[in-house]
Amino acid sequence: PALYALAAAVEVREQADEPLLTTVCRALSTAPALLVLDNCEQVEGIGPLVADLLREGPHIAVLATSRAPLHLRAERRLPVPPLAVPDRGVEQLTADEARAFSAVDFFVRRAGAVDPDFDLDDDNLSAVLEICRRVEGSPLALELAAARTDVLSLRDIEARLSAQLSLLATEH
Repeated sequence: PALYALAAAVEVREQADEPLLTTVCRALSTAPALLVLDNCEQVEGIGPLVADLLREGPHIAVLATSRAPLHLRAERRLPVPPLAVPDRGVEQLTADEARAFSAVDFFVRRAGAVDPDFDLDDDNLSAVLEICRRVEGSPLALELAAARTDVLSLRDIEARLSAQLSLLATEH
């Protein structure tokens, strides 16, 4: 299932005359490629698939996030702790007080990179706080959520995060 999901994500279709892994690697190897895989601990069989990709695709690099190691020889682990998020029930913060939390500040800076007019204010503060809480301060999840601010409202991002973080797995 993981290989089929990857093939769909990179818009590759299975060919009758070659294995799907070969087709995916060929598609990814037209130029040096960085494949970003998030939440790998949730995907059964992802470790062997990544090993196959690295073996078969010499120009493919993989950045994988996971709460558990993939147990690959080429694996280099870099623990990334979550950024600080205000506790639930702490809603009386001002925008300046909220920015003292690293997750909020990071989200605001990344959203500002997408939309130069974006700023934290009283109108969007509760949505930003909720987004930061829902992704538990994960820097990658915050980066991906902030990247959607050019096409979705903060409330839309917040609502989609309720759908098991599926928003972060799709391109806009």
